[in-house]
Amino acid sequence: MKPLDVRRRLLSALQADLVGPFAAGVPGISAEDAAASDETLTLPPSRWYLTGFLAPSGHRAPEADDLESLGGELAAGSQTGTDDEGSEQPDARPGPKFPASMGLSVYLPPGSGDFIEALVSYAYYDLDEVATDRDDKKLKAWKRVSVGPLTVRVPLESAALKSGVPVGRNSLFIKGEIRTTQMEGLESDSRVASLFVVNDQAALDKDRDQNFVFQVSLTLKYARGFCARPNRRGEGTGADFDQKVMALLFRDKKEWAVGHNTSVRSPVVEADGHVRTLSTTQLPCSVVPQVDHQTIDGLTVRMEDLGKLDAGGIQTLLRAVDKSDLALALKGASDGLRTLFFSNMSERGGKLLKEDMASMGPVRLKDVDAAQTRMVAVAKDLSARGEIVLSDGKSDDELIY
Repeated sequence: MKPLDVRRRLLSALQADLVGPFAAGVPGISAEDAAASDETLTLPPSRWYLTGFLAPSGHRAPEADDLESLGGELAAGSQTGTDDEGSEQPDARPGPKFPASMGLSVYLPPGSGDFIEALVSYAYYDLDEVATDRDDKKLKAWKRVSVGPLTVRVPLESAALKSGVPVGRNSLFIKGEIRTTQMEGLESDSRVASLFVVNDQAALDKDRDQNFVFQVSLTLKYARGFCARPNRRGEGTGADFDQKVMALLFRDKKEWAVGHNTSVRSPVVEADGHVRTLSTTQLPCSVVPQVDHQTIDGLTVRMEDLGKLDAGGIQTLLRAVDKSDLALALKGASDGLRTLFFSNMSERGGKLLKEDMASMGPVRLKDVDAAQTRMVAVAKDLSARGEIVLSDGKSDDELIY
């Protein structure tokens, strides 16, 4: 079994244990078959499963004897006091509440009069009885009934979203809001839509899980394509080195939606660059691909090779590299390389950098090597983005003037 197969099995087991249904963790059963499966539980499903369900909006507190959801018998803390805590005690913290809604917030292009197609899947559990070893006795049980996916057309209008669009026959609604935004990086009058699946069923005093819904999932489809949320972190000149590195590493990653009481499944970017389908998930995960080193014949970049950059390339590198790394790297560089970098800086900037280098005093060789390695790494990344041209003087990338 390959590592990815093991990982897939573990995720399926977590899905079965935390969200349900149990069939999701059985090897060989697809996600679609698991979602449509039947099961019978001997405990209320809100005690069997940890997440992925919605309680009626009118009564979301766990039952009094549900100690696990309430945090256990000692959740309120010790009742013994200390001498210095005073005579007045703070109010008891509010008890936990089950969620009654879940949904997504998305960015949309400017427009009006259009709609989003929503697909909703869920399950409910009916009260049933199961036989025991004794013929005259039966136990209360909960039998799963799967529903969906149900497709509803959701108008992108404030009034319709406020009143809600019904989903199926279990008093579920899609509700939300929509507004325009002038966020930098988005087209003027782009829209922000927040859509929620809401459980508006009546709360029951007994066997309350009959009006809960479980394993709720929501998929949104929009023909024009969703807009990615702009992320400007790490772009400014005031950002620290780590932020800049993260901005470079994840410059191609985009956030397409924000989950509420749920997470967002990694979307598929279509051939035209648009994302038209977004889905929820209760178990967010990310695959980090294995990185293979690639050797480029004739191109091994060293610190001294940065001296082959033209003036524009050096200035681009100066803006991108961390200033503390720059001072440490140049302290161990040749006189010619230092002169080249100083000549591409302002008089004041060069003076401040020289003062920083002088104030360091003696430095360890390994610290200089580490700073130079980081500086070369930034240069390589800029080269990969096409912002500068790197050459070791041997490859075809060498420029002839």
